[in-house]
Amino acid sequence: MSQNPSQSLKDKPYPFFRLYQINRWLLPLLIIPAVLTLVGFTHGAISIWLLQDYTPGYLLSVLPEPLHTRLIHDSYLRFAQIGTTLIALTFFFTAWLYLAARNLNLLHDLRRQSLKNSLVIFMRLMLGIAFALRMMLSMWRRSRAPESAQPKHRGLVPIWWTVLIAANVLKIFSVLKLQNAITLADWEWGFALMMFAYVLYFALYILTWRLVVAFDRLQHEHHNYHQNLSAPMGKSA
Repeated sequence: MSQNPSQSLKDKPYPFFRLYQINRWLLPLLIIPAVLTLVGFTHGAISIWLLQDYTPGYLLSVLPEPLHTRLIHDSYLRFAQIGTTLIALTFFFTAWLYLAARNLNLLHDLRRQSLKNSLVIFMRLMLGIAFALRMMLSMWRRSRAPESAQPKHRGLVPIWWTVLIAANVLKIFSVLKLQNAITLADWEWGFALMMFAYVLYFALYILTWRLVVAFDRLQHEHHNYHQNLSAPMGKSA
């Protein structure tokens, strides 16, 4: 009896996708905001140094034109860094996470390849973002091959999540303070928060890269483990 082609497609498992292929797309998305972070931090530090001769109660609206323009440039750099970071994190939390989760369906034989199952995987990820730490820890644990040694940097996920939350909280408070700044003291206080946020964001880009590289290695080792189990004894030897 011939098999229905559509039925055989539904029975096919998802293909294994090496995450390093999408990591290459994520890397420039992390490098661009990282460069803007360094530029914004440096530009802002020079701005603070140039403003040190003015009293804290000095009104921003009456600053000399060159200094006023410089503060506007600081805001442009700040919003460019925030925007490019948002693009990188959106790519990570959608495309990258989807492919990593799809690999787990293959490694644990959870769902077969179909449009419906792909939508289920994606929607579960979107709902899981509200509990990002728990979701990422679960994915880290399930990415490991059975009986494998504990991977290095096992605290990477909690550290990454903590830095992610702290950077975004500082950014929100900083932007609110800077947007409503009237005096030089207001601006300096808001930008001090932003400088701390810049430091955390720079760490976040590095940690995100280390995280995706670690996931690629874990899932590749897990896939090889299943390949070796299913291979004939002569070939696996």
